Amino acid sequence: MSIFEEDLPPGQEILQQSAPRRGSLIEELLAAIADELHQINQHIEDRNL
Repeated sequence: MSIFEEDLPPGQEILQQSAPRRGSLIEELLAAIADELHQINQHIEDRNL
């Protein structure tokens, strides 16, 4: 642990260590949200027909 990490809020050093993995998790989350929104949009369009 470096001097700089001591100033970080609790858990922040863990987030920094897992940054590449966190990026892929964010991408997966955004893809899932986009898929859900697409399904909701399809449902709304189907009801409006």
